[in-house]
Amino acid sequence: MASFLDDGFRHELNTMMKPQANSRFLSLAVITAAGLFTASAARADFYLHQWEDQYQPLGSGYFDGEFTYYSTTENFDPDGNKFLPTGLQSYKRYEGDALASYGLFDKFSIYGRLAYGEVNLAASSHAGTSYGLMDQSVGGTYHLYQKAPTKGQTHTISVDAQAQVDFPGYTNTSADTNSIPYLGDGTIDVTVGAFVSVPIQQTAIGFWTFRAGAGYTYRTNSYSSAIPWDLTLKFERYKAGFIVNGSVFGIQSLKTDSRGITVSGQGDLNNLSPGTGGSFMSSAINPSLVDVRAQVGYQFDGGNSVTVAFDQPIWGEDSPYGTAISFGFQTHFGENANNQGTGRHHRNQEQEYTKSNAGFQNYALDAHVLRSNDRLNLVKIDKGTNDGVAVGEIFDVFSVSTDGTVNEAIARCEVVSVKSDEAALSVTEYFKEVWVDEGFVAKRLIQ
Repeated sequence: MASFLDDGFRHELNTMMKPQANSRFLSLAVITAAGLFTASAARADFYLHQWEDQYQPLGSGYFDGEFTYYSTTENFDPDGNKFLPTGLQSYKRYEGDALASYGLFDKFSIYGRLAYGEVNLAASSHAGTSYGLMDQSVGGTYHLYQKAPTKGQTHTISVDAQAQVDFPGYTNTSADTNSIPYLGDGTIDVTVGAFVSVPIQQTAIGFWTFRAGAGYTYRTNSYSSAIPWDLTLKFERYKAGFIVNGSVFGIQSLKTDSRGITVSGQGDLNNLSPGTGGSFMSSAINPSLVDVRAQVGYQFDGGNSVTVAFDQPIWGEDSPYGTAISFGFQTHFGENANNQGTGRHHRNQEQEYTKSNAGFQNYALDAHVLRSNDRLNLVKIDKGTNDGVAVGEIFDVFSVSTDGTVNEAIARCEVVSVKSDEAALSVTEYFKEVWVDEGFVAKRLIQ
């Protein structure tokens, strides 16, 4: 992480940590609180933030919190070349995002994001500091399709559709009156699109997933419509450990701006965005941008995680050129807080899986499920070495009705670790599309 921190960023962090009885210190405190007490994905800024899949299964949800520092002194011109706007010394942005997503109905989840931030601008126009609510988001995601697993599969191809509305929590009229920086363009953005998630490789410690997404964004105030897109390669672990993700994402302008001009010459370009001192963080005509993001972090048991990410643009037209560093965490809540799963279906659906357990099976030991984590495909049972359980043994898990009746086997597991009075099992195959719950029965298979 230290390699991500240049001298300027270290200076900004040190400044933030000094006690100050002024509005800037208070605003930064609110930004940090927003990132720490709620939780990153669909962030507001039109340039910096990915178009990301927010789907959650019925009864499940998560908080995603992130604090972001962004800095720029340059723009991309209409030909994709970088230039220094006249009068702009620096544009710095501090933002805390708080996202919550929840599975409200079968196959349908909703989400919303609260963002609070500060813009610090050194320029010949609108110089100074602005802080307050940034662009906010609300949206919904529908789980369109999930391919049924074959033998040995725990994650399969899925397709989700999503709609999102971004709206400003500020007014630029007030910023103009006080000659202070804009917090954004002040537009309402409506985006509809879809995502496809494809499992790439499953290993002994986790699995790789590739996600592709695209949408269509309509923007008010005559700004150009655009296509947001995202390509992400993500690694998720079965157990606690380090994780890594990489993304290429961006926006492609459809060049529908009613002003209909393609400017040439840096003098004209400098006059387009007085609200941000010439930076194309606001008022850009037909902006396009391609950004890369590298993210590393640590995933705890239960699927909660902490991360640090670095964003860098690699190409753009009529858009800002800058770098961003983000610190975030994610935590789960709701009915199935321990059953989050990428590529999993919903509880109690009865679609049949493969039938490796078809026919009569012999079992030698009964145990009960103490806890399960469908996201990591792990099950903990109440039997261990004291009962003769050993690593590598196979157990079938049976669902149990509310009256105590033991039903059919729903999954097959392998023992991956053992203690004296409990054992951890990894799910190797599902027979039915039913999540493993506390109290289900696990029977050791005689092989």
